[in-house]
Order: sequence, then structure tokens, then C-alpha cells
Amino acid sequence: ARDRPAAQDTPAGDRAAAPRVPPQPVAADSAATVRLAALARLPFHREMDEVAAELRRDLATVTAIGAVGLFSLQPDGSLRMAGAAGMPRSVTAEWAHIPAQLNTPIVDAVRRGRPRWLPDHAEARRRYVLLGEPAVVWPSRAALPLRHGDRIVGVAVVLCEEVCDFDPRTRRAVTRCVAEAAPRFVRLLRGRPEHSGWIADSQAILDLLTDATVLMVPVRAGDGRVVDFEVVAASPAAVDVAGRRGRDMVGLRTLRAYPALAEGELPAAMREVLTNGHPREVGPLTYDEVHEGIAVQTAYSVALRRFGEGLLVTWVRRDEERRYAQLLARLQRLGRLGWAEWDLTTDTVSWSDQLLAIFERDAAQGPIMLEDIHRVVLPADLPVVERGVADLLERRQPLDATFRVRLPGGIRSLRAIFEADFDARGRPRRAYGVVQDVSAGPAAGTGRPMLDDIERALGERRRALRTEHRLVAVLHQILLALPAGPVQRPGLEVGVVYRPAQDVARAGGDWYDVVPLPDDATLLAVGDVAGHGLVTAAVMAKLRHALAVLAVTSPDPGTLVTSLNRMVCADPTGPVGTVVVARYEPATARLTWAQAGHPPPILVSGGKARALPRPVGMLLGADPDARYAATATDLPADCRLLLYTDGLIERYGRRDLPATVLAALAGADREPVDALLARLRPANVDDDTCALALRPVRR
Repeated sequence: ARDRPAAQDTPAGDRAAAPRVPPQPVAADSAATVRLAALARLPFHREMDEVAAELRRDLATVTAIGAVGLFSLQPDGSLRMAGAAGMPRSVTAEWAHIPAQLNTPIVDAVRRGRPRWLPDHAEARRRYVLLGEPAVVWPSRAALPLRHGDRIVGVAVVLCEEVCDFDPRTRRAVTRCVAEAAPRFVRLLRGRPEHSGWIADSQAILDLLTDATVLMVPVRAGDGRVVDFEVVAASPAAVDVAGRRGRDMVGLRTLRAYPALAEGELPAAMREVLTNGHPREVGPLTYDEVHEGIAVQTAYSVALRRFGEGLLVTWVRRDEERRYAQLLARLQRLGRLGWAEWDLTTDTVSWSDQLLAIFERDAAQGPIMLEDIHRVVLPADLPVVERGVADLLERRQPLDATFRVRLPGGIRSLRAIFEADFDARGRPRRAYGVVQDVSAGPAAGTGRPMLDDIERALGERRRALRTEHRLVAVLHQILLALPAGPVQRPGLEVGVVYRPAQDVARAGGDWYDVVPLPDDATLLAVGDVAGHGLVTAAVMAKLRHALAVLAVTSPDPGTLVTSLNRMVCADPTGPVGTVVVARYEPATARLTWAQAGHPPPILVSGGKARALPRPVGMLLGADPDARYAATATDLPADCRLLLYTDGLIERYGRRDLPATVLAALAGADREPVDALLARLRPANVDDDTCALALRPVRR
């Protein structure tokens, strides 16, 4: 279950007024309640509780008030509990964090930008997930946005002990009391930003970055003017002009720590971005200082982006950029090698200056296109190049080929080492690598050591991929722990199979879940996150846990898929994905399901196997406003149903349902689910495969 404090359920000052709450038993084996423990719980702070208590006292003159809750709006649209009065501690612990996708009056007040008045409890329950229930029931309630100027910064929740019809006079009085409490709420959030919780979340994110990045919040004068900025979180790679690193920079104020910036362009640009929210780049900036008696000038480029109540500030030292560029050019020249990159989706080619020199071409001529490379390769060596390209783009193997080319200056021997990237459907997207002139000559002695370095680097890359594969495998074992046998649910038997990719670089984002629901229903899901590696596995885990949490809020698979899509779209840099979500009700043997760009379930019945018609639904992450319809299927007796990922049917871009798969499943409607799963053979060993086989069990 969610974290519950060991102390008394109600804060000392509010025990007398809090409703009596009988102990609520928690099912220790409930997968949904166990996963709810992952929700962050914000500690209570005395100042915020005092604001809530004062508001509660003011509202007591208007209506029979039971409790007040104050929530702060987070950068991702979610809300965190900041303070409460009259509310049992068990309720505040469970509602410490409210996702933006959860259908509650609190979230709705932010989305609509106006109060939500809910005098009738029965109607409110039909429309929303309600705070406190089922442990505590408040007959009437309201949620009012807390504003700073014209911007919403939080929500006040008013919970009534008795029925309140919220007539116009009462609404005006409640609105006035909440508006009077808002300034102190805002001051506390500014003075103690940790109350909102987003600073701690931001530091956790910055800890993963390799760029020099800090999060700064504005320091304001009494009249609201921004007079400075303070560092509240920093990435480990952040290093300032004084040599302070990472979290050692937290607490620094711009004008105090870096006085040379006071009259420059940067402070004005920071205030501008904070006001209008438009990202901006500044630079190159020069910073002059005296270090150990020596005048030092450093050049920087700075990128600014608004984030929540503050700014994300990322910088690059321009002098280091120039130094690294010069070093790279020198290494290429000494090693007689250059780099190349082909973007196969746009058919564009990029070559380094040194590679142009190797092929005796000037910048105006540009690189040789991939389809024209045969014009310079000697005919006897063309088969070597063609085999290497086939290995690279079709068999997904690194290219390592030595061949000769005829150039204006004569015949040269070249060695090319290339790798390629592929999309989720197995199509090549980009090829990149190095080409070295290994012809005999004055610099020939430098070529072999440089090539040895490249081979060592490729070996390190392969070892890193193997390590990452092992880490992803461990993540899958933890998150997708396979049961020893079929899972027994009321009226349902579920078999599970998961086969990881054979290629160490391809272990990815296939996942499943089986979640118990009220009334003996079962939620089933199978999904696939595009891509491979640790990032994809992390997104997979996020989707799986989010679905388990959302499952307690809505019985409709279409609504659940819609919420997952909004969550994926909230990160525009993250990978897309597909999913099928189904709800099985044993009393009616009905399966209600929705999908997002996912292959359809296969129904095996009457000795035949067929794919179910798919309801409308594009893949996750394509459109934040996409809607997902649900459809219902009555499962006949002695049938089997298969939910699966595309590794079962896909072969390098093919996503149709091959007749061989249906033929393999035909006649399996009376077999145990594990026997049915044993019939399956993945079409693509370079992709993960996950499948659930269902067998309805009549009572």
C-alpha cells in the first residue's frame, strides 16, 4: 500500500475535528496496491499546514467545513500535497501526489482554470475519482485554483462535513477566503521551494545529464521584481568559472558569485525567458576575472529554457570547443583518416574535411553519394564493398573492409569501418564510421596505431553493449518476473511467455501486466516501447507502473490507453510505443479492449484462429489529443485468446499477420495455455517477443 506513517492518523491539532475512520485492511498480495507504494509522498510542512488551518477557520464562518487541502502545481501538470488541516494523515499520505492524467476535481480545476463546485456526493462520484474515499466521505466539496497574477500555481480543496448547495452567496464567500490565502501560499512556495517537491525531482533528473546544466529560481524583491537568480539543482558535469562542480554550486546567487555578469546580456535574457517562456541561446559571452593574480578571459555559449518556476541553464565553453575541434583535426591528419555519416532517411551525406582530402575533393565538390561510390572503387574490389554494405544494412553487422580507389593522384588503399542505426521496424536509418588511407607512404607508419585505437574503441563499444544487455536483462527479470506456471484468476487462466532478443544491442521494451481489479475482474496488457537498451527499458517500466496505478481509477481500457498516450506525449524526446489493454469480466465472459498501434489479439475457437477487428487507435506518443475507442468481445467456451508483441510476426519491417502464425494456433482451443504458447516461434530473433495466452474458466 501507499506509505502510511506509523504515528497517529491525524495531526495533533486536528484530531478532534477529523472524521472517525475505521481501520482499512490492505491486501498484501494485491499487485495494484503494492505498486502504489512507488508514488512519492511529500512531507508535511508546518507553515503550509498553518495556511490550511487558517483558511479552514475562515471558511467555518461560511459553511460546515470539515477539512482543507492545499496542492501545488508541478511543471509536468501533476499536483503535490503542500499542506492540510482536518484531514486524516492516511488520506494525505495516499494523496501526496496526483498525476495530471487522474480524473479528479483537483486536476479538473487546473485544466479548466475555474472552481469545481460539487454539492452532490453521488454525482461527484460518477464524474470523478474523489480524494479520501472510501476511507473518508465528505458530502460536498469544491476545488478552487490558487493564482499568482493570472497564473495558476496550485489548488485549494474544501471538504464539507454536511451537505452544502454552494449557492451564489456561499460561492462568493469561499472564493474570497481562498483568494486571501493565496498570497501567503505563494510566498511560502517561493521562500521554501522544496515544499512543492519539484526541486528534488529536478535534481534527480539533472543527476542523469552529461551536459553542464543548472536549475535556477528567481530571487524577488518585496515588489515582485526579479533581482537575482539562485542555483537550486545542478548536474554532475556542471563546472563554473571558479571550479565549483555539481551540487557544490547549489545555493549560489548569480550576481554575488559571478559579479562580472551583472552588466552583461545574460541577466536580461534570463528575465526575458522567465517572463515569456521562449527558449533562447546567448553567446558567445566572455567572462573576465582575475584568478591567482592572472587575468583570465573565458568564452561561453549559454542556452536558457523555462522549467516550472525557474530556468534550466546549460552552457558550453567555446574555448574548449575550439581546442577539441583542433585536436580532432590534428588526429585525423596524422592518422590519415576521416569520418563520414550517411542519413539514409533523407539521403544526405556528411564528410569531415580530412575525408574530403583523402578522396582529393574540395568543399565545393562535396562528398561522394553512396550510390556513386562504385565509380571510384576498382572493379576487382567492388564485391568487397558490396558485401560490406550488405552486412551493414541487411544483416546488421559492422562493416570492416579494405579496398582500392582510383583518384586523380593515383590508386590508394582505404580501410572503412562503419556501424548503422535502425528504426523500430528494422529499417536502416543512419550509417557512420571512419575511413583511413592505409596506402604505403610517409605517413603509413602512423596509420596502424590509429587503426588499432579505432579497433580497441569498437571493442569497448561491443563490451559496453553486452554490459547494457545484461543490465536490461536484469531489469526485465525484476519488472517482468515470469510466473512458474499459468496465473489463476477468477474465471480466467493466464499463461505468459517472454523471449528476449538474441542480439545484445537489441534487448528492449516489450512488457506485459496482469492486474487484479474489483468484482473479480482482471486487467491485462501487452505493450512494446520502440527502441532498445536502458532508456527503452526505463520507459517500459514507467508505462507498466502507470497502468497499474491508473487501473484503480477507471474501468474503461480506452480511457486507460488515452492516459498512457498523454504521459508518453509529455516527453517529446522519449520513444513512442504500442499497447493493447483489456479488461475481462468473468461473470459475463466479456473482454473489453483498446489498442494503440498494436497487433490485434488472436481468438482461437472452433478449431480455427482469427485476428479480432481492431478499434481505432494510433501508437502512443504520436498525438497528445488522440482518443482511443474500446470494443467488447464475448469469449466463447473452450476458446483461447492470444495477446502478443510484434516480435512474433515482424520480420525486418513486415507487420502483417502471417498465415503461418494462424496455422500454428489453429486447433489449440482445447490445449492448456502453456502448450499453446509452446507453439509460438518468433519471426524476428533480433526483437523481443512477449505474449499472454488466456483461457476462460466457466464457474
